[in-house]
Amino acid sequence: MSASRTSPKSGGGAARGTTVTQGKGKQRAGTQAKGRQAAPTRGNQASAQAKGRQATVQARGRQANTQAKGSRQAAAVKAKQQAEQPVEPVGPAWRRPWTLPRSMGWLPFTTLALSVLGLIDAGYQTYTHFSNTGLAGCSAKGDACVVVQSSPYAWVFGIPVAVLGLAFFAFMVVINSPQAWRAKNPLIHRLRLASVVVGMLFVLYLIYNELVRIGQVCPYCTSVHIITFVLFALIVYQATAPAKLAPVPDRDPAQLPAKTAKGGARR
Repeated sequence: MSASRTSPKSGGGAARGTTVTQGKGKQRAGTQAKGRQAAPTRGNQASAQAKGRQATVQARGRQANTQAKGSRQAAAVKAKQQAEQPVEPVGPAWRRPWTLPRSMGWLPFTTLALSVLGLIDAGYQTYTHFSNTGLAGCSAKGDACVVVQSSPYAWVFGIPVAVLGLAFFAFMVVINSPQAWRAKNPLIHRLRLASVVVGMLFVLYLIYNELVRIGQVCPYCTSVHIITFVLFALIVYQATAPAKLAPVPDRDPAQLPAKTAKGGARR
């Protein structure tokens, strides 16, 4: 009799255990139901992300195709321009004198041309000095050229002035050559500037002798003086002119930093 009886406490505990078990089962069932409902949402998100990546890849592909097409068009235009340009023979620049103004630039080419003219003039005066043939148009004894070149001031340290002019312009032809103008050694450019300054000072000395001491002006000497003065002006200008700044490329307004209301740039 006592063994078959169930105490109220044990019966109540069993009922509570059954209720807890059922509650946990309902929670698990609800969680599983929510998981099944959330699964399609995750699938839609994954599908949308995949479509977005595919669209990005396609956009990049179209951009690459556009850039490649633009590069091909630019290369075709450049090739056409090169084909239209006349083919120049290969060789040193002195063999193609017609290309010197474009390859050297107007100022270096002008200094080279003036140096050649001065060399010809000084060479002719040197020839007439040693050959005693007289300058063209100045053969009379009382002519200004004859008076100047036969005066005591026509020699400096026992050397005829014509010979000094010939040496000066021979050096200027070398120092104003295309190779010398393209030289990266700054000593060459300083030597060019120093030599033309010395030449200009010597010209001023000769002009003083003609005007003050001799009282005659030689046309041939004056032509050499003018050439030296123009050389001096061009070379000094080239040496003292400010360097040209490289052009600043235009910036896209979208790349410029945005400004705040106080005027500062946002970081």
